[in-house]
Amino acid sequence: MRRLLVLVLVTTLLVACGSDGAASGTAAGKKYVDALMVSYRTGEAKNAFTPSQARCLSERVVDAVGTAGLKKVGLTPSDVDHGSSFKAIGSKLSKGDAKRVAAAIIDGACLNPGDALLKAGVGQNAAFVKFPKAKLTCLFRGLGRPRPARQAFADSLLGLPQGDAEFKTSFQDEKTFRKVAAKCQVDPALIK
Repeated sequence: MRRLLVLVLVTTLLVACGSDGAASGTAAGKKYVDALMVSYRTGEAKNAFTPSQARCLSERVVDAVGTAGLKKVGLTPSDVDHGSSFKAIGSKLSKGDAKRVAAAIIDGACLNPGDALLKAGVGQNAAFVKFPKAKLTCLFRGLGRPRPARQAFADSLLGLPQGDAEFKTSFQDEKTFRKVAAKCQVDPALIK
């Protein structure tokens, strides 16, 4: 029994130390995350995410591709500390790596895309002026919860070409909209 316990502990330790899944916790990974946070604070993303959401997204991206993967595509921390850093990363990744990063963003549950849209001001659009804030929040959160909406968010964040089309499709799905509107007690006729 004791031998089994030792084997399990050693295996766990080796997997944890040998994995690049926690790249954001390494010294090199922290430099990338810090650089992404500089980009966040100086860019437009601060209008859509909170600092903790931005940090979570940054960590997920670094963890998914690893510092070796970022270096391999020619990205250093100074390459991602300004401008649209997530798009800069997305433009350099292979399709497989971009897919893995998008999945990490989706599964990381850093934020609901509906919250990001509201924070960015989409809810102030004339189509939504008749909604009480609580119902509008419920509606956008509900629409942002399904996997297609989260996939669209991740792909858009990374600047992948399919992101915009996915956003339109996922947020304009009539069946999902009616279901969420009913749950939030929103009359669909109020949206113009």
